[in-house]
Amino acid sequence: MREKNNINKNFATMDNMVKNFTDDVFERVWKKLVRNYGTDIRLVKKNFVKSMIELVSKAVNFNLQQQDLRQLVFDHDFILCHATIENEIEAIFYYHLFYTKRLSENERANLAKDKNYQERLAYEVGQSIVFRINDHKIRQETSELSPEIVACRQVCNDMIRIIGEKAKKDIDSIAGVLEVFSNAATTAKSVLVLLSKGLTREALILWRNLHEQDCLLRILTQYGNDAAKPFMKHSHFMDIENSEVEDILIKELEQINKEYKIKVSRRDYINYGWLLYIADFKKDFVNKKYNLSFTGGLQKFALRDSDERDKGWYAYASKFTHPTFYSIRILKADAFRSCITFLMLSISNISCIFNKLCEANNFFSDEKIKIHFGYSIENFNEKMKILHENLRIHREE
Repeated sequence: MREKNNINKNFATMDNMVKNFTDDVFERVWKKLVRNYGTDIRLVKKNFVKSMIELVSKAVNFNLQQQDLRQLVFDHDFILCHATIENEIEAIFYYHLFYTKRLSENERANLAKDKNYQERLAYEVGQSIVFRINDHKIRQETSELSPEIVACRQVCNDMIRIIGEKAKKDIDSIAGVLEVFSNAATTAKSVLVLLSKGLTREALILWRNLHEQDCLLRILTQYGNDAAKPFMKHSHFMDIENSEVEDILIKELEQINKEYKIKVSRRDYINYGWLLYIADFKKDFVNKKYNLSFTGGLQKFALRDSDERDKGWYAYASKFTHPTFYSIRILKADAFRSCITFLMLSISNISCIFNKLCEANNFFSDEKIKIHFGYSIENFNEKMKILHENLRIHREE
């Protein structure tokens, strides 16, 4: 009898430990949701989310069995990585907010009490967690915690923060250029996310866009207002519903075609016609060295003093924008090595240009900002050097 009582006490103790652990995790995740969602958090009742955890755990097990993945119910690694309490709590919040955000307070309260809704919600949340298994089957060449990824993200975050503190509200030439820098840093971070999730081909496709911004920034910062003002002016030509803008565009196109005795398409003039305001470009455009396109114009002009390989990388990445037999069959490891190399060189170029712009415009009046950004670039350069050495050794093996 005493032994039975001891067993019961042990089970009670374990139950309390599990409950306390769940409560601690819930409070931590809830604080995170409050930080992320602000006023939206009031639309989801804390007690409702907490009450759904047990139902969702059962739904996860049910979905695993439905998809012939029963063995994962007892897979400790799976539970730790993909079916954690944190995942369940966040998923419950997201799904419930999605279904109830448009409703009144009374409608939300009534729906939360509906047993059918609770069962449906639990099933869908459980299903979403099980669906993540397929995502994690993708072989990843790196991780969000890999040194090269962290170093890249740190430089990008620093640029975005400096721009946020220094950018002017009125759109003058320097503010316009800063917008391009901010967009480039955000694009680079998006490439990093794709790489860290094993989506290397998709990362290469997006890197092309970053490379285009890299070339653009080289020109905008080298030629100042001579490039920045016409670049921003040409962006207004995108507003095709504005009749005044349309009239100006038509007149300028007619004048260009007449002056240069060449047929320039509307799209090419909108995207690249601003380059004609730069004397160096215009001189060689007349001699037919450049044209109004990216590869034959903007890139060629921006990289005129660079290694020919810089241009070849864009051509290589372009193979992945359309599904060809080559792009489909290439090994993900090969695509990763190419993309991380291209990406780090682009970030290196962009951060170097950005640093010079900050120096020239006294953005580093706060010495702490200058020191911190300098450290980020130094750390980035160290990681890039090591990465290139690692890749070189791999190629020789």
